[in-house]
Amino acid sequence: MNGTRTLFALAALSSMSLAASSAWAQSNTAPDREGVSAGVLVGYGFDGAYHFGLGARAGYTLSQKIYIGGTFVYHFGQSQDFVGGSVSEHLLYLGPEGGYDLVIPSVPQLLIRPYLGLGYESVSVSSTAVGIGSGGGSVSASGFSLWPGVTGLYSFTPAISAGLDARVVIAAFSNGDASFVLSLTGQYKF
Repeated sequence: MNGTRTLFALAALSSMSLAASSAWAQSNTAPDREGVSAGVLVGYGFDGAYHFGLGARAGYTLSQKIYIGGTFVYHFGQSQDFVGGSVSEHLLYLGPEGGYDLVIPSVPQLLIRPYLGLGYESVSVSSTAVGIGSGGGSVSASGFSLWPGVTGLYSFTPAISAGLDARVVIAAFSNGDASFVLSLTGQYKF
């Protein structure tokens, strides 16, 4: 019985939220983007160490539609087993980002933000070996990295947005290796 009440309350709350967001969207007014925002990223890269990743982003949008912020992303990478051992790799990168907010007049709730991030990236590779004297080891590399990208956000309420983020991460310290990363993103504007 308690579970039924909870489920009913959540359904009612969800319906009210959707109705409010629908009414706000139909008002056809552009959300006020100026100010502080923070968000999360959940994504996947199409190169070994860039597989599943989580990140955070925070920044400030100026009245001129210029975004200044920073991001931190950790990719859990991949692990491969083979006869006699395994190899795993993961990475992280962090640094400032700058972008420009573009709004489509016919859909003012939609924001398109091309941006450029640059900063520090660290890649770690570790191995284990069974039956070999050394037993494995680890190697890491780090250095300058840059990530041009674009974020598309749809505002459901004046403070809550969600969308997609696409970026190409270029590790300048390892012969310019690049990986495409696609993420779901959510943002809260304070």
